Amino acid sequence: MKNSPDNLSNALVSVIIPAYNSAQYLTEAIDSVLNQTHSGCEIIVADDGSTDETKVVCAKYLNQKYPTVKYVYQSNQGLPAARNKGVEASSGQYLVFLDSDDCLLPSAVEIGLRAMQEHPEAGFVFGRYLYQLARADGTFSTENTFENQPKIASYATILADRHRTQCACGMFRRDVFEAVGGYNRELWALEDIDFLLRIAQSFPIYYHHQIVSEYRIRDQNMSSKSAAMLVGAIYGHRLQRSYVEQHPEYAEAYDEGERVWIKLFGDRILYDIIGLAQQGGWVAALGLVKLVLNYDPQATIVDREVYEVAGETLFDRLQQSGIQLFSSSTDLQTLFVIENNGEAVFNPQVFDQVAIDRLNEYFQNNLVGITTRSKKSTPDQQQFLERRPFQDYSQSKCIHQLFEEQVALTPQAVAVVFENQQLTYGELNDRANQLAHYLQTLQVRAEILVGISVERSLEMIVGLLGILKAGGAYVPLDPAYPEDRLAYILED
Repeated sequence: MKNSPDNLSNALVSVIIPAYNSAQYLTEAIDSVLNQTHSGCEIIVADDGSTDETKVVCAKYLNQKYPTVKYVYQSNQGLPAARNKGVEASSGQYLVFLDSDDCLLPSAVEIGLRAMQEHPEAGFVFGRYLYQLARADGTFSTENTFENQPKIASYATILADRHRTQCACGMFRRDVFEAVGGYNRELWALEDIDFLLRIAQSFPIYYHHQIVSEYRIRDQNMSSKSAAMLVGAIYGHRLQRSYVEQHPEYAEAYDEGERVWIKLFGDRILYDIIGLAQQGGWVAALGLVKLVLNYDPQATIVDREVYEVAGETLFDRLQQSGIQLFSSSTDLQTLFVIENNGEAVFNPQVFDQVAIDRLNEYFQNNLVGITTRSKKSTPDQQQFLERRPFQDYSQSKCIHQLFEEQVALTPQAVAVVFENQQLTYGELNDRANQLAHYLQTLQVRAEILVGISVERSLEMIVGLLGILKAGGAYVPLDPAYPEDRLAYILED
């Protein structure tokens, strides 16, 4: 159904704000909607299982002064599911999706409605955004405004990433959202690009050129995790392959878009490699090299100058760490060989077989520093650590934070197995969040000790993660201990 161009000045626009442990930023996001020049906005905060003060922040708006602010909750299912949940709770004819750590500019909704009025056939309209990086003092620097974009938008320009889009710079018709089935719940990165492309396959789209939002990059948000973003971007991009095969006129745009994503996140990963190598985290750096070469085997897409600096830095760290190398080259490509299936594997002409075996074992158990690792190493890992000293770059993060990063990467992958039972990362995270919420109702918070007495089981892992997510610290109480021993621990 097309829009009626006569009544858009009074149109209800639903702004969906998905939130997950972003209480410290949420107020600014909500206020940026309340301060819109268009008065007909409702705000739906879709809480995706937060364990912080997200609900408390929303509570101050849930009164007669702000009747258009609504709060809905779901167990942790990911950003796409939270956006869909928000739409289900909304009433507006038009939709805007604002991440909880970003902001709309004051005229954003008014500009979007004006574009919709001028182009009622459009499935969505969109403009530009300010790409901002957080400073140490909490302010932001604007790094890009994306001025040089094509005047006319289409499926091809989105697919090739000639138009730089971000969810908050667009406005969508509700009937179009429903027609394409909303956001793809299986995606963990760049799900908004997939959403735009599915709309552009069936509906005209319109680019109005104006700046309407602030897209803020912080250390904590997903966009700063270059390795995860690269994997997610390519996975999401390749979902378009079947459509492009049926419409070969888009083949060039498809190839162009894949190169754009590889370069964008591959270049960032090269800087990560340099930083890791300088800090002594050469094992994690090797994992990132392997990731880049899996997508760019000849290193022809990424920035060659940065690539060479990364090679020199990493090889220097390897030599300092006592790694025996059979090559004097500093080209990262020499570290790996590309097999027929396209996978990069360690080069036996550079590493000895003992090092290769141990590196492969390490990577199998530790996904580039995103892992639910135990405090104890296995004997083989300990021997590896003793022979090949390195500094793990992830030690500044807590176990549950690392776990949540892995949930974002592979929510459907198996996380834990016990006998004939297993849980995926998403299922384990869901159960841990439920426990964390319950513990918080019992006043568990930072520095509160929580005893856990349970046999080895899936429930033990759920309990440990739930306590950490609630902010507490767990005290293991082995059920096999004598009663007097347990009593002593509890009293102490």
